[in-house]
Amino acid sequence: MSRGRILFLFCSILLIGSLMLGGIGRPAWALEDDGEDSLYQYIGVFTEVLKLVRTVYVEELDLRPLMAGALDGSADALDPFSVFVPSSRVADFRRAREVGRARSGMMVLRERGVAFVAALDEGSPAHRAGIRREDVISELEGLSTRDMPMWQIHEILTRAEGTSIELEVVRQGEALPMQFELASFAPPQPTLRDVEEYAVLRIPSVERDTASQVAELLGGVGDRPLLLDLRGAADRTPELGFELAELFVGGALGTLRKREETLATFESDRAPVLAAGELSLLTDRGTMGAAEVLTSVLRAKQRARSVGTRTFGFAGRSKQIVLSSGDLLEVTDAFYAPIEGDKLSEALEPDLPIARRFFRVRPSDDVELEEDGEAEIPADAEDDAGDDAAARDNEVLLEALRLLREAPAEAA
Repeated sequence: MSRGRILFLFCSILLIGSLMLGGIGRPAWALEDDGEDSLYQYIGVFTEVLKLVRTVYVEELDLRPLMAGALDGSADALDPFSVFVPSSRVADFRRAREVGRARSGMMVLRERGVAFVAALDEGSPAHRAGIRREDVISELEGLSTRDMPMWQIHEILTRAEGTSIELEVVRQGEALPMQFELASFAPPQPTLRDVEEYAVLRIPSVERDTASQVAELLGGVGDRPLLLDLRGAADRTPELGFELAELFVGGALGTLRKREETLATFESDRAPVLAAGELSLLTDRGTMGAAEVLTSVLRAKQRARSVGTRTFGFAGRSKQIVLSSGDLLEVTDAFYAPIEGDKLSEALEPDLPIARRFFRVRPSDDVELEEDGEAEIPADAEDDAGDDAAARDNEVLLEALRLLREAPAEAA
């Protein structure tokens, strides 16, 4: 079979998976096997559509960009961390993976075709330029992100230090031009501070040394109630959440699962650093990966209460597959899960929801509060904190402490 036929068949299978899922927005792990005949039926439909496009479309088409767009769209339909990379860009993509957000401070993902800032490091070039977490990136380097594959977005944001980046973000319906220079910066570290009668431990992101840093800070908690602030703590290393969890609980912690198979088990035989006292967690849409693992384990084993809004809903392991054509497909091949609970492929709902007026919600967000929570605020309601992100974050924190103080602990 020729290289072109192999690429076409692979493209067909990916697109069929997207069709069987019902389009963007439905997670790929919800796919049900309808049998081999159904698969070939969808292959036949796609082949017929492609033939019609080639013969009926107003202009003669070049199949290469058509197939590249189809493959990129199919990966985008799976989940925000799956990506297709053409062979000519694989080396650049792997270099970009190594750099990560070390020069921009941003983790950019795409959901339902919309590129947005999922995580933002305080003090980073993007943060100093005025970019905010959950901003929608509509343009990058003068090009629409809707027509830009994810590998290209990663490549632009990981160029050499000193490179000027121009972009346009959409915030609360307003288009804002932004510009900053890529540069190295000191990533934010965990901090412990007193807020009223609570000890608030802020974990802005989870890195390889975060667990040891948090362990040192826990010595200053004493017998005060502890709130772990996990807002915006997004990363690509969910397994590190178990290292954080064993600072509070011991024994069996969780697993790594692929469909119905358990690939790995995580447990701790060490004595917890802080095992007693009231423990709560503050989460939002930016809580992802290791922070979601930590939240789910502490809720299951420590009866910790979570307050805020639902989390992002993704703690998966990515796998890179090199195709015979030299192209690369990065897909999620397994999900992490607490020892007592489902795989972390869906958002975690808070025990104590915070009203939407305290958060700036992305247009594509579909957060709905429980009836017994705070009253739902219209999507076009103004942000009480205005454009001052620090004031808004502090307002959310104070509201979280009020809810924790007034809600009986046994209600969790």
